[in-house]
This record gives sequence, structure tokens and C-alpha cells, in this order.
Amino acid sequence: MIFIEHNETGNGEITVVSLGGYLDSQTSPDLERYVDQLLGKNRKYIIFDAEKLEYLSSAGIGLILYLHKRIAGSMGVFVLCNLRNEITTLFGILGFDKVLTITRSREDAEGIVLKHIQLGTHPAPLASADGDEGITVRIIEDDDDGSHSGVPADTESTHGSGAASEDSNEESDEFEAPVVVECAECKSLIRVKKSGNYICPDCNTEFYVEEDQTVIF
Repeated sequence: MIFIEHNETGNGEITVVSLGGYLDSQTSPDLERYVDQLLGKNRKYIIFDAEKLEYLSSAGIGLILYLHKRIAGSMGVFVLCNLRNEITTLFGILGFDKVLTITRSREDAEGIVLKHIQLGTHPAPLASADGDEGITVRIIEDDDDGSHSGVPADTESTHGSGAASEDSNEESDEFEAPVVVECAECKSLIRVKKSGNYICPDCNTEFYVEEDQTVIF
């Protein structure tokens, strides 16, 4: 379930959409319709406040990229704020921080949007190599049951599943924050919470994560 509400700021020109709950394949259509309604009312300066967003799936990430493209294509501005640290790190690894405008606070986001409004500028739409608006994000994470499925922000993946190696150290302490490991072979991303032996669920490449978070393939 996803909770969506919005309010207006910046003399009524900026729409701040506050998100709560889960943004995944089931709830993404609800958010897309919500933004469509805002654009239909010419509300094209939009901030997503993700402070209360508990779960972001690969489908949710794809939707965010798509909405960025839609809003920019409408000569608008789209900014994300208050993302969890884990999602911010993942976006950095995937290079999405170079596509999306991401700030730590709502105040910073509002400042950026106001500057665009004052200057009459807007970010360029996200380009797609094949012209297709669909965006696929493939990420896999290590769950508590030893399986790999999902992406942060406590996210799930709709692509692939697998299992940690049987000799994985189940007794080791969890890291203070999960580590996102890029497979050396297939470049899939695996989110691991503790040291031990792992197997990439996409290509079966084995790797080991040490207690100091060093990754050995």
C-alpha cells in the first residue's frame, strides 16, 4: 500500500508530493495516475518527499525515472528529497544521481525548484537509446532467509532470485548498513547484510564478503 498526499508551496507554484508505504509494481500505477492528474492541471514543478517511503522496488525506481522524463518533457522540474541513505547510495552506483536531482531536505529541493522557476530553465528529459519510455532496473538483494530478491529502500526485485552459498556464515553479525555488491561477471547488484560466502543468482559467480566489507571474487 502506498500513501500519497500533496501540498503547495513557493507561492503555490510548487507541488510537494509526500510518499509513504510501499512503491512497487502493484502501487506504481496509483502514483503514475496521481502525477498524470497533477500534470493535467499544469502542476509541473513537483517535489517527491520520500521521508516516509518504506519500500522501493525496481518497478518503483523505473517509474521515478519515467516520471522525471514526463515532467521534464512538460517543461517542468522534478526533484527527489529525503531519500533513505541506502537508496541514495544505490542511485549513485547506478548513475541515477546524474540524471535525477536529489536533495537531503525539502527546503533544499524547494530552493532548487524556485531557482529554475526564476530563471525559466528546466532539466533536459531523460534520453532513451532506443526511444522506448520503458526503463528496466535489475537489482538483487540478500534477504534474511538467504535468498536474493529485491532492491533497497528496502526494495524487492522482479528479476531473478537465488541463494547464498550453503557455507555462508549465518552467525556473523550484520553490518551497520547493508552493502551493495556489483557482480564482477554480470554486473548485477547484490545487497548483503553480513559477511560470508555468496553466489550471484544471475550468473552463479561466487564471492566472499569479509567482516570489514572487503569483497573478494
